[in-house]
This record gives sequence, structure tokens and C-alpha cells, in this order.
Amino acid sequence: MSAVTVTLAQLYEAAVLVRTSVEDHPDDPEHRPDHKALTDLGDAVDDFVDAVDEAGWAARTGHGNPPATLPAVHRALLRASAALHGDLLRLDRRFDAARREARTWGGPWRPWSDVVLTNLLDAADALGETERAVAASWAATLAPPRHPAHRPAHDQEGSP
Repeated sequence: MSAVTVTLAQLYEAAVLVRTSVEDHPDDPEHRPDHKALTDLGDAVDDFVDAVDEAGWAARTGHGNPPATLPAVHRALLRASAALHGDLLRLDRRFDAARREARTWGGPWRPWSDVVLTNLLDAADALGETERAVAASWAATLAPPRHPAHRPAHDQEGSP
């Protein structure tokens, strides 16, 4: 479970960096920060960060009991994945709409959208690492298959 805790911390850092980059948009009086594309993007990023934070909270409050903790962590990661891959990174969704608007506005908005995209992709990588750590923790909690320690004499080759 320690690998899960470590990767969750890295994922949370990546998620907060996405939020920070979205909030650090250019200060442009011609294009207000309450533009629908920007507020929709901010709302979806908040959903992602909240789900990641929930996963971290579940891991921290599990008191070292992975079988009890993993379901809550896993559910929160599924929400985070849906927010990131379904609502943010998918074409014609939140980031894509904000990026298209930013590209038409030109100036400092183009590099801003590039930074946000880079941070979203880094968060996707961190989410993948966390998902692999959770899968490994699930596998470790499963009981190993029961096999006899030795074969009975009649099953061995050359036995009478």
C-alpha cells in the first residue's frame, strides 16, 4: 500500500499543478476569465482534483488496512479517471473547447493552453502510475491459489 500512497501524493501534486496552470491564465481585459469555456474547464479540473484528494484521504484514513482502504481509493480513482479522460482530455470536451477559444484569442493565450495541455498529460501519466500501484495492491491482497505442497506418490512419473 505504500506504493499507492506515494503515487497518490505524486498524482495530487500533478492535479494541483493542472489547477494552478488553469487559474494562471493571461490577464486580458478583452477576454474575461468568466468566459464559459474557461469556467467549464475550471469546473472539470476542480472535479478531477477533488476526486484525487478523495483517493488520498481514503488512503490516509485506512489505518494501514489495505483490504478495507482499497475499495474507496479505487472508486475515487475511477472518478478521477472519468474526469480527466472523459471530461478534460477527450476531444470536444472541456479542455479542447477552452483551447480552441484560446487559440482564436491569440497572444499569450496560445502558450497558456500549451502549458495546461502539458500539465494535463503529466497528470494522466501520474494517474496511470497510481492505477498500476492500486492494481498491484489488489493483487497482493488476494489469497494465493491453493496447491498441494507436494504431489501424491501416484501422480509422479514412474510411480507404481
